[in-house]
Amino acid sequence: MRRLRRRDVCATCEAATTAEHRTQTTTAVREAAAAILRIAGAIARAGHGTPAILDALTAVLARTQLSAMVDHLTDGSWHMPGHQPLPDARAHDLALRDRIARDRELLQ
Repeated sequence: MRRLRRRDVCATCEAATTAEHRTQTTTAVREAAAAILRIAGAIARAGHGTPAILDALTAVLARTQLSAMVDHLTDGSWHMPGHQPLPDARAHDLALRDRIARDRELLQ
């Protein structure tokens, strides 16, 4: 089973910078920061080699972020800035979307 990656939550911040509406960017950054801090706390509390257990609020925050990312990458309203120069940028965005959707399933 794959583990939820903080990197995927961070990616929502990066993609949100491409949103047309600044409120989407602000919300994504604030919620991602909260989720990342809570995930980091869970990792810090876990012993070496022990899986980190997320509490319900952390899971909800992370799931909300990942859901927004999946939705916006799907409809093309957000994209990953690092993918823009690639000839198949949309394919890379959709591949990232698929990976994030799998991570989101870990939080169901």
